[in-house]
Amino acid sequence: MLRKILKRFDLNKITKEDYKNNAIRLWEANEKMFFSSLFILSIVFAVLFIASFFAPTISANKMVYLIGLGFIAFLALLENVILPGYSIWMSYVLAIGIFLVGMEFNVSYDAHMATILLPVFVLLPIIVIDESWKVNTMMGIMWLISVVSSFLLKSTYIAGFDLIHYTVFTIIGIYLGEVLKGTRIKHFKGLYTLSMQKYVDQLTGMYNRRKLFDDLTEDSKNAKFVGIIMIDIDWFKKLNDTKGHEKGDECLKTIGKCFTEFGSKNDLTFYRYGGEEFIGISKTHSNQKLREISNNLLREVRALNIPAEYSCYERVTVSIGFTEGLIKNEKEYEELIDKADKALYRAKSVSRNTCIGYVADKFV
Repeated sequence: MLRKILKRFDLNKITKEDYKNNAIRLWEANEKMFFSSLFILSIVFAVLFIASFFAPTISANKMVYLIGLGFIAFLALLENVILPGYSIWMSYVLAIGIFLVGMEFNVSYDAHMATILLPVFVLLPIIVIDESWKVNTMMGIMWLISVVSSFLLKSTYIAGFDLIHYTVFTIIGIYLGEVLKGTRIKHFKGLYTLSMQKYVDQLTGMYNRRKLFDDLTEDSKNAKFVGIIMIDIDWFKKLNDTKGHEKGDECLKTIGKCFTEFGSKNDLTFYRYGGEEFIGISKTHSNQKLREISNNLLREVRALNIPAEYSCYERVTVSIGFTEGLIKNEKEYEELIDKADKALYRAKSVSRNTCIGYVADKFV
């Protein structure tokens, strides 16, 4: 219930899909913001620590500044060495640490209105780029702790002003955080759309050949086991000739959707290789498993029941060639694709609507 209420403060109406599609960019933005915040805070605490030796008004806070510097150094070590990749959680820890420092001053100067703590409420929603309900929950808890501590430790008169200040600055912080996050997400969504136009086949909605070779280039940087299946729609030219290209496009869309759904269930990434050819990449399946998967895929395509009167099966079918291998470089990746293509050609020449593997330089 609380989560639903807090989601109403999401001014940008950002969906889970937006966070999912832009997860890498959000992680990079959080990491950059985290280390930028650490750098700025380290300078602030260092200057205050040095100034405390010369300014009597802040000389009593030497230990607070020193602890702040130590805390920053610990977070930098944690994110760089011990827990790399957890920048968003480190950002939350940093936010809580800044809040606690502000609370220390709020408690120490209980005869004065809160001043140092107020900027904290503006900065925290900017430091962390995350779902609105999470950030707003953190802000609400901090606001409540600050208000309660003021009324417990200060006079009612001063605490009343603190309540107004905390509320106003919390609202400003949440608003600025939402605006900045919305701007970032909008930018990331634009980049995601451009990447999809670059890497997605417009007809089938599948990844295209360009995406395949970019992925292969990236994957070939490290040695890894790879399984490949090559697929070709049987007698597709006859489908175009007898029913027209519009029906041919509908067939490609239907089969493309089938492959995408099948891939998500069987740990395969499918690409449209060109024309009526498709390719599936697996980083886990052996030849035996690839044969089982290929036979299942043959059944899935037949189950679509796309009419094909010119075929002896009276419906659209596919032929499949598969292989596996340990890939150490891009050239070996291309050779493995060539082996899968040979197996596909053999399947089409021997009998359509079947699958054949290519293992140890022989067909199986």
